[in-house]
Amino acid sequence: MLLVALGGGSFVLFGPRQQRTGAIFTLSGPLSVWPEDPFSPEDAVREAQDRADAGRDVWRRSPTAVVSRFARSIFGWDRVEFAGGGGVAGDGPQTFSIRAGCASEGICAPTDPRWIDITVDQLGLRRHAGVWSVIEAMSDRLPLPVQVGQSVIAGDVLTFHLDLAAGEHAAVGMRFGQRLGGSTSAECRDGFEARSDVTDAQQELTVPDPIFANGPCAASGAAGYVFAYITPTLTVQTGDPLLESASITDLSIVPVRFSSSPMSSLAPTSSPRS
Repeated sequence: MLLVALGGGSFVLFGPRQQRTGAIFTLSGPLSVWPEDPFSPEDAVREAQDRADAGRDVWRRSPTAVVSRFARSIFGWDRVEFAGGGGVAGDGPQTFSIRAGCASEGICAPTDPRWIDITVDQLGLRRHAGVWSVIEAMSDRLPLPVQVGQSVIAGDVLTFHLDLAAGEHAAVGMRFGQRLGGSTSAECRDGFEARSDVTDAQQELTVPDPIFANGPCAASGAAGYVFAYITPTLTVQTGDPLLESASITDLSIVPVRFSSSPMSSLAPTSSPRS
């Protein structure tokens, strides 16, 4: 096992867009959740690569460093314990099982620390030179009804199964957005559907139909993520784990596409957990 101590820092969410040929819009951001996410500028991955090539943010070239900083930023952990995982750089997505490490020798803050699987991938260059991004976080306590890159359809009912202990509550939801390009540039308001302060073992959320009720995006799909997370009951939840300022106990989150009709449904683009 590897124990990593982390320093402070702040991280900007960036990522490239995916252009659809013949359409007037682009799906904003890559299918990842950190530091890039689906709501990010089109040249963010390239800029991250440029910074790494110039000797800045060299941690982006290490999958374990990216996982560690994700844990620091999202979970608020000072130390991260790795149970193994990963592989040779350039072999595609790599999954690492992590949990909060001991604050000091023999003294652990969590009374029952649980492992969470974090999957990272290189979204641009491969091998040792490419930067890494988190494309999935998955807790066994929070199985999600979708996979990385899957297209969910307007009107779909997503069922969440939650394994909650005493003194805990959960939030489940989805965030999505679309940015129009072409000759008439426009930006749609981001959509958000969630339930917080959840204590029941099962929850259902319906994907909005239509995805966007009106405006220039009404007939468009979107990109975003689906999530479930757990915090202590005394924590007032924001409803979005990437915006949650309080400590998160467990998290599952994957980037997905949102489609306005079954005809535009897409199979998952990757299966990093298989």
